[in-house]
Amino acid sequence: MVSFIKEVKEMMNMRDPKMKKIISTVIVVILVLAMIVPMALSALMY
Repeated sequence: MVSFIKEVKEMMNMRDPKMKKIISTVIVVILVLAMIVPMALSALMY
């Protein structure tokens, strides 16, 4: 787990724009899912 965190920090430290784009894309996807999933679940419940 600690090594994983170290790897993530190394990735974040990279000034590679492609890497930054990938990370920002992942964050956006997670945020979108966090918004959609509860709505989908509540829609399925009723």
